[in-house]
Amino acid sequence: MHGIEHPNSAYVPLVAVGVPNEDAVVLKAFDSQGNEHELDARVEPALPVVVVALNERIDASGQPQSFLDIDGYADTQAGAELGLRGGDGETMRASASTSRTSRTSPHAETIDSIYLINDHEPWWKGSPEIKMQMNLVAQPGIDAWRGSFADVDDEGVWYHEDRFLFYWYRDPPNNDMGSAGAVKWWEEDFSILETTVSVSYRIADGTTVTFSFKLGSQDDDMGSALVNFNDPLGTKYNTGDIKWTHR
Repeated sequence: MHGIEHPNSAYVPLVAVGVPNEDAVVLKAFDSQGNEHELDARVEPALPVVVVALNERIDASGQPQSFLDIDGYADTQAGAELGLRGGDGETMRASASTSRTSRTSPHAETIDSIYLINDHEPWWKGSPEIKMQMNLVAQPGIDAWRGSFADVDDEGVWYHEDRFLFYWYRDPPNNDMGSAGAVKWWEEDFSILETTVSVSYRIADGTTVTFSFKLGSQDDDMGSALVNFNDPLGTKYNTGDIKWTHR
């Protein structure tokens, strides 16, 4: 149901039918008498509308998508191999000062806040499914962290997330995860096929590193940015579709 609040309890909303093409211009809708109406698929309606469409947060068995349960720690074996699960994590995080302005190894890398500029999700599909992946120089083709931000669903609002990602080690030569990482954002749509998206950045030592990410073929790419270990904490990164800060 889009727009659940209405002052008139007797109001009977239109029922609209979602379509596979999220770039559709018009949606068909029906009133309680069976009369057909046309709604602008690009402009949010002023009155509540019931939409019958695919729920992108439910899997084929009717259960919530597994990515909605991710709550911080690296969710891949690759992340574990980088040492992200090692040590007394909770103690280390608790001892970190929130007033710290720079990273020291090992740093508890955390997404502090997120601001949606353009969520790439039409009103009739409900809230967006915002996903992020961060790859580090040590393994630019493997995710150090990959997960979702299910509560980030409105444009023009800063969300305080405090989402722990992993411990970033800079202890060469044996435990150095690299001087930088690429952060990729996308809005997830239902996809059958995967595609590889690659972005290249020149890092501090002058070399160019290509980072690779797996997205669904129907996902909306929201851009990426390079995060350096030496960037001041609280730096605002901006892809044009989304802004965020680390601490």
